[in-house]
Amino acid sequence: MDIRMITAGAAFAAAMLAGGPGLAGETKANQVKVGSARVAIDHEALSTEAGARDLLARMDAAARKACGGDARRHSSWKSTPDLARRAFETCRQEAVARAVAELGSPRLAAAHAAGPREGLAR
Repeated sequence: MDIRMITAGAAFAAAMLAGGPGLAGETKANQVKVGSARVAIDHEALSTEAGARDLLARMDAAARKACGGDARRHSSWKSTPDLARRAFETCRQEAVARAVAELGSPRLAAAHAAGPREGLAR
Protein backbone atom coordinates (compact mmCIF):
# COMPACT_ATOMS: atom_id res chain seq x y z
CA MET A 1 0.00 0.00 0.00
CA ASP A 2 1.29 3.40 -1.01
CA ILE A 3 0.23 6.77 0.35
CA ARG A 4 0.13 9.68 -2.09
CA MET A 5 -0.70 13.31 -1.68
CA ILE A 6 -3.38 15.00 -3.71
CA THR A 7 -2.14 18.55 -4.10
CA ALA A 8 -4.59 21.20 -5.11
CA GLY A 9 -3.17 24.20 -6.82
CA ALA A 10 -5.10 26.19 -9.29
CA ALA A 11 -5.11 29.54 -10.98
CA PHE A 12 -8.46 30.22 -9.34
CA ALA A 13 -6.85 30.57 -5.93
CA ALA A 14 -5.09 33.76 -6.89
CA ALA A 15 -8.27 35.11 -8.49
CA MET A 16 -10.40 34.16 -5.48
CA LEU A 17 -8.00 35.65 -2.96
CA ALA A 18 -7.72 38.85 -4.97
CA GLY A 19 -11.43 38.96 -5.73
CA GLY A 20 -10.64 38.68 -9.44
CA PRO A 21 -13.39 37.95 -11.90
CA GLY A 22 -12.16 35.12 -14.07
CA LEU A 23 -10.57 31.76 -14.56
CA ALA A 24 -9.89 32.00 -18.27
CA GLY A 25 -6.50 33.24 -19.30
CA GLU A 26 -4.76 32.32 -16.06
CA THR A 27 -1.40 30.66 -16.52
CA LYS A 28 0.38 28.02 -14.49
CA ALA A 29 2.74 30.74 -13.28
CA ASN A 30 -0.23 32.26 -11.43
CA GLN A 31 -1.12 29.03 -9.67
CA VAL A 32 -0.66 28.64 -5.96
CA LYS A 33 -0.94 25.61 -3.69
CA VAL A 34 -4.23 25.74 -1.83
CA GLY A 35 -4.10 22.42 0.01
CA SER A 36 -3.27 18.76 0.02
CA ALA A 37 -4.75 15.50 1.27
CA ARG A 38 -3.42 11.95 1.55
CA VAL A 39 -4.86 9.00 -0.35
CA ALA A 40 -3.90 5.37 0.35
CA ILE A 41 -3.23 3.47 -2.87
CA ASP A 42 -3.38 -0.30 -3.17
CA HIS A 43 -1.63 -0.94 -6.47
CA GLU A 44 -3.05 -4.49 -6.66
CA ALA A 45 -6.57 -3.10 -6.51
CA LEU A 46 -5.81 -1.10 -9.66
CA SER A 47 -5.84 -4.37 -11.58
CA THR A 48 -9.65 -4.27 -11.56
CA GLU A 49 -12.13 -1.70 -12.81
CA ALA A 50 -13.85 -1.70 -9.41
CA GLY A 51 -10.55 -1.02 -7.68
CA ALA A 52 -9.76 1.82 -10.06
CA ARG A 53 -13.22 3.35 -9.53
CA ASP A 54 -12.84 3.06 -5.76
CA LEU A 55 -9.48 4.84 -5.88
CA LEU A 56 -10.93 7.49 -8.18
CA ALA A 57 -13.76 8.15 -5.71
CA ARG A 58 -11.27 8.47 -2.85
CA MET A 59 -9.08 10.78 -4.94
CA ASP A 60 -12.13 12.93 -5.65
CA ALA A 61 -12.96 13.15 -1.94
CA ALA A 62 -9.35 14.08 -1.15
CA ALA A 63 -9.35 16.72 -3.90
CA ARG A 64 -12.56 18.23 -2.52
CA LYS A 65 -10.89 18.50 0.87
CA ALA A 66 -7.65 19.89 -0.56
CA CYS A 67 -9.56 22.46 -2.63
CA GLY A 68 -11.34 23.88 0.38
CA GLY A 69 -14.41 21.71 0.70
CA ASP A 70 -17.76 23.34 0.05
CA ALA A 71 -17.66 26.47 -2.13
CA ARG A 72 -20.69 27.83 -0.26
CA ARG A 73 -18.50 28.30 2.79
CA HIS A 74 -15.98 30.51 0.98
CA SER A 75 -16.15 34.23 1.70
CA SER A 76 -16.78 35.01 -1.98
CA TRP A 77 -19.94 32.88 -2.13
CA LYS A 78 -22.34 35.69 -1.22
CA SER A 79 -21.05 38.11 -3.83
CA THR A 80 -19.96 35.73 -6.63
CA PRO A 81 -21.44 32.25 -6.14
CA ASP A 82 -20.96 31.21 -9.77
CA LEU A 83 -17.27 32.14 -9.69
CA ALA A 84 -16.78 30.34 -6.38
CA ARG A 85 -18.54 27.20 -7.65
CA ARG A 86 -16.50 27.17 -10.89
CA ALA A 87 -13.26 27.81 -9.04
CA PHE A 88 -13.75 24.99 -6.55
CA GLU A 89 -14.88 22.58 -9.29
CA THR A 90 -11.91 23.49 -11.51
CA CYS A 91 -9.53 22.97 -8.60
CA ARG A 92 -11.02 19.54 -7.85
CA GLN A 93 -10.97 18.43 -11.48
CA GLU A 94 -7.38 19.57 -12.00
CA ALA A 95 -6.17 17.94 -8.78
CA VAL A 96 -7.73 14.58 -9.69
CA ALA A 97 -6.46 14.74 -13.28
CA ARG A 98 -2.93 15.52 -12.04
CA ALA A 99 -3.00 12.66 -9.54
CA VAL A 100 -4.30 10.20 -12.16
CA ALA A 101 -1.56 11.24 -14.58
CA GLU A 102 1.14 10.97 -11.89
CA LEU A 103 0.14 7.40 -11.01
CA GLY A 104 0.37 6.29 -14.63
CA SER A 105 -2.17 3.48 -14.30
CA PRO A 106 -3.93 2.80 -17.62
CA ARG A 107 -6.97 1.35 -15.81
CA LEU A 108 -7.25 4.39 -13.52
CA ALA A 109 -6.84 6.72 -16.51
CA ALA A 110 -9.60 4.85 -18.36
CA ALA A 111 -11.92 5.07 -15.35
CA HIS A 112 -11.22 8.79 -15.06
CA ALA A 113 -11.82 9.36 -18.78
CA ALA A 114 -15.08 7.39 -18.65
CA GLY A 115 -16.49 9.82 -16.14
CA PRO A 116 -18.68 9.22 -13.12
CA ARG A 117 -20.98 6.25 -12.78
CA GLU A 118 -24.27 6.32 -10.96
CA GLY A 119 -23.68 6.54 -7.24
CA LEU A 120 -20.12 7.83 -7.60
CA ALA A 121 -19.40 11.52 -7.39
CA ARG A 122 -16.61 12.84 -9.52
